[in-house]
Amino acid sequence: MAYLRKLESGRWQAAIRKRGHPSTSKTFRTKAAAETWARGRENEIERGEALETVPANQWTIKMLLDWYGDISEHKKGWKKERSRYRILIHWLGKRTLATLSVDDLRRYAKDRGVKSDTIRRDLSVLSAAIEAARTLKNVALRENVSMKAARVLTSTRVLAKPVRRDRRAAQGELGALFGQLPMPMSRVVGFALATAMRRGEIARIRKEDINGNTIKISDDKSGKTTIIPLSAAAVEILEMGPLWDMRPDSITQAFNRACDRAGINDFRFHDLRHEATSRLFEKGLAIEEVASITRHSDWRSLKIYTHPSRDHIAKKLS
Repeated sequence: MAYLRKLESGRWQAAIRKRGHPSTSKTFRTKAAAETWARGRENEIERGEALETVPANQWTIKMLLDWYGDISEHKKGWKKERSRYRILIHWLGKRTLATLSVDDLRRYAKDRGVKSDTIRRDLSVLSAAIEAARTLKNVALRENVSMKAARVLTSTRVLAKPVRRDRRAAQGELGALFGQLPMPMSRVVGFALATAMRRGEIARIRKEDINGNTIKISDDKSGKTTIIPLSAAAVEILEMGPLWDMRPDSITQAFNRACDRAGINDFRFHDLRHEATSRLFEKGLAIEEVASITRHSDWRSLKIYTHPSRDHIAKKLS
């Protein structure tokens, strides 16, 4: 609805307020001009054409993340992100998008007292929310301060540079690990080593996904559904009984407890994917064959997961 009022200066102000749209106003010399503008803006809103610029000082970080949480609930991993929203709101919630600075985020990174990779993920979530507000709500921001902060804090060494993880099981570690794994966790770990599947993908396996020596992986990390071949070892594990009825977090907890009992340090469930992928290359599979199993669309990214053992390379050289 349009509202008109005469200002003390003698000029006329037209304001548009409509549910679901940001309020907007403009001042004119005459009442007729204000009325004409108001009618035009109302018509544009009705046609879905109007997208007013929203001042960045109208959005606090709390408002931003509350809004982003509502629109991103279909995003993969959104439940995990909610905990980051709460942390960011606790530290930065009262700041507005207009006043939030790189220095604010530098202090946040230093005062929160967690690892650089955790801060980097926090900034990534905040950056995605800011981009969504700029695009969907037309919030007036010249730049994404969170994206800029990630670059600046890394270049100034406030954040340590990301290190690609290349942890493979050392000699004897897997034997010690399996000695501490209860059923069915030992089969879950064995299946991960045989397939290079991720924790969440294994937890989502259902009987109908299995068809002989293939398995359908639905809604993987990139949101795709793919059918991959299974090795004889993987088929044998499945024939022993179902792997499902375990939550992803339960898998991680059981795995970590087994590592502690076995005296294995700095070994994560996701490292099994590194191990499995490297073994596929060590078996002599071509890169396109490995990619069909690991589902890497960019073959260059396989370098992150591929770390042939020195012993295997030495045997080839002998």
